[in-house]
Amino acid sequence: MKRQFLAFVMAILLSLGVNAQDYNKWSIDASGGVSILSSSGFSEGYFASVPNVWTTNGGIRYMFNNKFGLRLGGGFDQLQHAGNSPKFATRIWNVNVQGVANLGRVLAFEEFTKNIGLLGHFGVGYGYMTSKSFKGVDNLGIITFGITPQVRLSDRVTLLLSGTFNWYLTQQYTFNGESLTRDPNVTPMRNVNFQGLNFTATAGLQIALGKKRVHADWYGIKREEKEKDKKVAQNEKTVDNHITRGGSDITANGQRIESDKDPRLANNNVKSDDENDFDDDENGDISNNSNIASNNNQNTNNNNIIVESVDPAKELIEKGYVNAYFGFDSSEPQDGSLWAVGFVANYLKQNPDAKLNIIGYTDQVGNAGYNEKLSKKRADAVKQLLVEMGVDTSRLASQGKGIDKKTKAKSAGARRLVRRVTFELTNDSGKESHIASK
Repeated sequence: MKRQFLAFVMAILLSLGVNAQDYNKWSIDASGGVSILSSSGFSEGYFASVPNVWTTNGGIRYMFNNKFGLRLGGGFDQLQHAGNSPKFATRIWNVNVQGVANLGRVLAFEEFTKNIGLLGHFGVGYGYMTSKSFKGVDNLGIITFGITPQVRLSDRVTLLLSGTFNWYLTQQYTFNGESLTRDPNVTPMRNVNFQGLNFTATAGLQIALGKKRVHADWYGIKREEKEKDKKVAQNEKTVDNHITRGGSDITANGQRIESDKDPRLANNNVKSDDENDFDDDENGDISNNSNIASNNNQNTNNNNIIVESVDPAKELIEKGYVNAYFGFDSSEPQDGSLWAVGFVANYLKQNPDAKLNIIGYTDQVGNAGYNEKLSKKRADAVKQLLVEMGVDTSRLASQGKGIDKKTKAKSAGARRLVRRVTFELTNDSGKESHIASK
């Protein structure tokens, strides 16, 4: 029962190490640019420059996950006559709330780029217009929508290039400040609740808020629930096999029994003429091993049986069940992988003669030179954690191997699994210490 519980816990930890969220959800932004207003929004003979300067906007955004979020924003437009137009000066203020879709992740931009993104946004708002041509304010209902290409400058700073349409409802005055209800015979196209249109093109910066290294916009994980459930089930079965006697034939006292001929040995049902050659005592030890060929290579009925002392923790490390995983383009281990670093640190403390190679890998996105540097940063980050946990640095070596060429990581889920650091135990001579398996 204890072994089954340990297997279950290990499987859950392995799953968390791969799937833990490792991104910031909050961000703020500010932009400035120009606007282009529909000509039907002006009285006859009035116009503004095309494009019109100046428009500004800003906001705060929260992402529910790496694909969808909500933004609360506001903006300001200053409209002024141009050329031979009669003079006017109008200002429009607005606040809005918009749903945001991270189209870069929806369309899997991470397949071909790490630094280009795309947001889509749609929402409603309230605004008001003021002018020297009329008293008070003109209250506006607003429908707003647009797209925002992104250029990633760093882990926290992103360049925004936004194009947004603002559709003004319930508008009572033209953009130059003339009442829509005045002189309807001269301007029959104008009616109360006139609908004006304003297109803004802006450039600005977005800053990610939070303790994580990367923002949700750049966290390129495609959640595949079926694949995740399958991975958890595989981890549970694999760890269970290597802790109990099923997969590696490890007995309760930490020994592996291997047989190359007698099928009864593989099922741990070996009986001799004395009936109970392999009965376990109350401490889980083999009580009668007179028919086991140990160092003296004793043979019984031409069946070779070898008993080898096995450390389950060592086997889990060397066979790749204990890894540290990383987010997209990140050199900081995911929170869910810290247990793996602690697991290795505890093993090294309990085995002072053991040494460790720490090997970093990346996925296939990006150029080879950048990925090699990133993989080394990942290995160094794990090495530093082990040192901070009390492991002598002389026992640790780190290296980056860049892209994991042994794995064809074509899907987002597969790339998530290869962004990792693996561990190789070595002896004092520097040779890799492997445990034989069938």
